[in-house]
Amino acid sequence: MGYIYCDLFHRSINKPPMDCHFTIRCGKRLTPDSYQLPIVVINLGLSSPSNAHRPSLLGLHSVCNLFHELGHALHSVIGGRTRYQHASGTRCYGDFAEFPSTLMEYFVRDKRVLKSIAKHYETGESMPDNMVDKLLESEQLFSAYELSNHVSNSILDQYL
Repeated sequence: MGYIYCDLFHRSINKPPMDCHFTIRCGKRLTPDSYQLPIVVINLGLSSPSNAHRPSLLGLHSVCNLFHELGHALHSVIGGRTRYQHASGTRCYGDFAEFPSTLMEYFVRDKRVLKSIAKHYETGESMPDNMVDKLLESEQLFSAYELSNHVSNSILDQYL
C-alpha cells in the first residue's frame, strides 16, 4: 500500500518546528498493472524520554495530534492508487483532506479506544473509567467558546 515513516521526537536541527504530515513521493499508476507506492512522513515534536528507563509519556493533546497526522498519512497511502500523482492522497479539496484526520481525532477520543491505548507504563493497567471520563469531560471545557469562534470565522468568511 505504501510507506509511513514516523519522526516523532523533537530535534533542534534540520526538522520542521510543527506537527505535520508530508509526502515524499505520491502514489500513482505506472502501468495498468503496477503502482508507485507512496512514501509519507508523520512529523511530531514530542518530548524525548527523560531517561533511558522511562518511555516518553503523552498527554491527550499529543495523542490526538499523533492520530490527526496519522489520518493524513493513511489518506495519502490509501488514496495513492490514482492515475496521476497530482490527484493522490491529500492533494484534494481542503475539507476533504481534513476529513480522515478529524475522523481519527474522534476515534481516539472514544472511551473504548482511549482505554485500550492508555496504559500505565510500568504495570500495563488500563486507565480507570472515572479518570477516562474526567479526561474526556475536560475536553469539553471551552466548547462554547470554540463554537462561537467558528461562527465568527464563518461570518467573516462570508463577508469577505
